[in-house]
Amino acid sequence: MIDKIIVRITEVLLDPVESFHQSENDEPKEVLTYFAVLFIINSVLFTIVKYAGIDAETIALIPGSENIFFIFAFAVISSLVQTVIFVMLLHFWVYILCGKGGGMQTIKAFVYASTPMLLFDWIPVIGFIFIIWSAVLNVLGIRELHKMSTGEAAGAFVAAIIITVGLFIFLIGALVIPLIGKATVT
Repeated sequence: MIDKIIVRITEVLLDPVESFHQSENDEPKEVLTYFAVLFIINSVLFTIVKYAGIDAETIALIPGSENIFFIFAFAVISSLVQTVIFVMLLHFWVYILCGKGGGMQTIKAFVYASTPMLLFDWIPVIGFIFIIWSAVLNVLGIRELHKMSTGEAAGAFVAAIIITVGLFIFLIGALVIPLIGKATVT
């Protein structure tokens, strides 16, 4: 199993378009195992880097954050929720724009395209480069697995990003505004 994961990582990083073609018939278990392994590696590394970079005053402000396991659990749960929402929105837009593959093809495109991000986005300062790389690979994956044009695939991806960011901003606002309203001025 580990050998297959390492081979897929290498394929995605070195020849992503061919890797997407080869993944068309991958079984759901194989795809989800791949994602789980990379996701756990990313979560552990991200937690270590973030925990090491938080000063004592900041830790004191966040309930439960003095515990590295709290940070890890929060990172895992919030990332999984965001991933599920994003993939659902991505597939919705792929479907609207006449993508020819099913939901599993969208999941494959997202999972394999996320490889650079999951392996390297935890690296301070340069992590954003791998997020951008994964975004480009998402467009290529959607294009290849759903037999769409690059423009249609990019449109579906951008629409899903915009809606996901909008939902995130709305939720943050819904959580923060009540807290600000309860703050007392002394």
